[in-house]
Amino acid sequence: TDEQVLVPAVHVLRYLTRGAGKDRVVQHDRLRDLVPLLGHSAMRLRSLALDVVVSHVCGAPEGVKQVVLDAGVVAHLPTLLTHPE
Repeated sequence: TDEQVLVPAVHVLRYLTRGAGKDRVVQHDRLRDLVPLLGHSAMRLRSLALDVVVSHVCGAPEGVKQVVLDAGVVAHLPTLLTHPE
């Protein structure tokens, strides 16, 4: 299933954001791929994607923030903010 493939992939990106690989995630435009996962039906996947996106946006230069905004993160905020978990 999507979840079986995507969860390990997002875990790898999450691991990269914790170290020197953070810039590579941005350089290879993976943030644009992660933002749509914020609307995935699997909460586990949404949480992982949110963790990676937030990790990049906090303290990031304006260019990184703009990439996330351009990828449509704002459209996912109401669902994320009102979800019971």
